[in-house]
Amino acid sequence: MQYDNRTAGERPWYDDRDEKQQENFADDRHNGDGANDVDDDGVSEEFVEEADLLRYFDRGEKLYDYLDKRIWKQNEAKRAASIILFNCLHRGRRSNAMFIGPSGCGKTYIWRCLQELFPERIEIVDGSNITPDGWSGKKKWASLLISEKFLGDRQTILVIDEADKMFTPKTNSKGENWSEIIQGEVLKMLEGTQVDLGGGVWVDTSRISFIFCGAFSVKSEELAEKKRGGSIGFVKSSREMKAYDAPIERKNLHDFGIMTEILGRIRRIVNLKPMTEEDFFHMIGAACSPVKKLEEEFGVEISLMPETCKKLVAEAAEDGEGIRGMENKLCVMLEDALYEEEDRRHFVF
Repeated sequence: MQYDNRTAGERPWYDDRDEKQQENFADDRHNGDGANDVDDDGVSEEFVEEADLLRYFDRGEKLYDYLDKRIWKQNEAKRAASIILFNCLHRGRRSNAMFIGPSGCGKTYIWRCLQELFPERIEIVDGSNITPDGWSGKKKWASLLISEKFLGDRQTILVIDEADKMFTPKTNSKGENWSEIIQGEVLKMLEGTQVDLGGGVWVDTSRISFIFCGAFSVKSEELAEKKRGGSIGFVKSSREMKAYDAPIERKNLHDFGIMTEILGRIRRIVNLKPMTEEDFFHMIGAACSPVKKLEEEFGVEISLMPETCKKLVAEAAEDGEGIRGMENKLCVMLEDALYEEEDRRHFVF
């Protein structure tokens, strides 16, 4: 597979490589033999203390640059995440936010990249199966805070993935709205409160920034449908409107079922764009593409015919599985081929 030599700005959102020379990390980190080795981002390859990282990432722009090497497009989201983390690290400020976009657009991956830098400051959890206190189910709001990183006096960030499922209205046999009860519980945390984790352990949520990540696909499709049925003077453009072409705003989230009190405590609402066929085409040939990943995993070389690339890209854009779907399909093709010829090292699909 030919190595991708595009610049960082041209590379896919998940690509974690960069061929350009970056400034060295922490010029003052020297020992008797000279400076420590650094990777492409200027961050030391050896274990780095948080204090060293704080000195290096002393401006929000540096966090953005770090993300820009890994995230394809999504500039607004990269900037927002950089500001939120910088406020957390250097200003001691909370910044609750909501990141909205389709599956595979990078909304959660942005936070995973930042979590790799500051693992003691960022926790990522699944919010799809939270249940209210007193209801059946093991995952409660308080259980999301059972992490040592929330026990200190530092500012931290809690990223709730699949948050749209948590906010989706659901009614039980008694007519109780499951989502409203959940929202009532999280509202207290957004305001800042002491949460009892049991055993005399308490967490102060006034030190936690809450980040909600969700697709809200039903609401996005609903907005697109209204636009398609709508504009008399712009019939062609309105009928071409697709999901996520129009941003989801606060009033749309309220219509979805999110309480006004919750929205009032969310400072930023960031909309991410879906990936296009052109984006997937760039991704499949990048240095950290699914092809490269499978080559390293199986110790083989893979070449893709133009027809195969076209088919994979079209399916990725159509079925919504994105880069993960392409990797799954390629893996099946490779495993089937290896079953027939286990010793073969080069495959053409």
